[in-house]
Amino acid sequence: MLPTFADGDVVIYRPISSNEAPPEPGSIVVAHHPEKPGIMIIKRLKKITDDGFDLRGDNKNSSTDSRHFGEIKSAQLAGVVESLLL
Repeated sequence: MLPTFADGDVVIYRPISSNEAPPEPGSIVVAHHPEKPGIMIIKRLKKITDDGFDLRGDNKNSSTDSRHFGEIKSAQLAGVVESLLL
């Protein structure tokens, strides 16, 4: 997520419950990596479709995101980033 976040940055995120509305496009979210169990990723929510959530990194040329692994399902979405700890 360079330049917004760098490796080692610590963020606080608000968990999303299954009974609340999904985050708005443009929100920065935390999700479970769809191909690497146990790994969490931070991406920007580009759009919501009938098939899932389209996530994109801010650094288009070097980001691994939905262009590579496809849209993620709602169960893989962990929360919305609220702040960065400095």
